[in-house]
Amino acid sequence: MVCNFNEKIQSIVFMTKYELYDKLKKEGIFWSYDNENIEYIGDKLLIEHTLIWADVPDILNLFKVFTKEEIIDVWNRKIVPDERYFKLNIYLGYIYFDLPDPYKYIEENKLKFSRYEKIRSMSLDI
Repeated sequence: MVCNFNEKIQSIVFMTKYELYDKLKKEGIFWSYDNENIEYIGDKLLIEHTLIWADVPDILNLFKVFTKEEIIDVWNRKIVPDERYFKLNIYLGYIYFDLPDPYKYIEENKLKFSRYEKIRSMSLDI
């Protein structure tokens, strides 16, 4: 029997944003940042690093702390364009974002927020 996403979220222990940050900080996910407080890190970086480096329960906690739209926005802008995370993006698309065809979605959206496209559009504006 397949467990649906909402059942998975209900089964985890809820953490606040601050508890999640402290847990991830202890696990060394923010090792390269001056991470004395969460305000320095910010919500977008917390979401991005959790999606990339954290375990399933921590990712599920993101959906209790932030809206799905906020998480998808960070995923689209920061992780989808980065080809190093192609397999991770497929996994996230299937499991967390319920995409019927994550391969197609990633191919269509990876250029939208890529660094190359940002630089190119800035140079065209000049």
